[in-house]
Amino acid sequence: MTGKGNGRETAAGKKIDGRSSNDAVKAAKGLLIVATAALVWAQTFAFEIGGAVATQDFRLKAAIFAFRTAGCEDPAKVQVSATGEGVLDGTRKSMVLHVYPSSRSGAWAVQRQWDSGEWVVVLEGSCGDQVAGAIVPVRGSGFVREAVRLYPHAPTKAEVDAAIQANQ
Repeated sequence: MTGKGNGRETAAGKKIDGRSSNDAVKAAKGLLIVATAALVWAQTFAFEIGGAVATQDFRLKAAIFAFRTAGCEDPAKVQVSATGEGVLDGTRKSMVLHVYPSSRSGAWAVQRQWDSGEWVVVLEGSCGDQVAGAIVPVRGSGFVREAVRLYPHAPTKAEVDAAIQANQ
């Protein structure tokens, strides 16, 4: 049965406002797939890197950079660690860095913990079985925002080596 009104057919499978109802269903399915993909992506555990002011914690205002994690439903499950990797007087150095928690839940800062040289900070984090990583190049008293690399895994030795090379 079709109904006609205002020059539009309204039966299933027929054209409605210039599109078939099948096209409308396909469009709705497409939107659902995009929305689902966005939701899955939004829930992926990851690091977000920013300036020390991002912590909104005056105790950390002199930090080299701040970071937070996103995509973890239970912030109590978040585990983070940082390693400094650099070259000092032609010799490769590595050191475990202290990560300073902010007074704001889920935010941390990294302060300079080495004397001299060019360094990269390697962040590794987990939330349950999800893992994320980041490499943050540091020059002088700050980090190089445009050279930060974020990963859906702990950074590999090759990725760290490449970042050190690029930061010299």
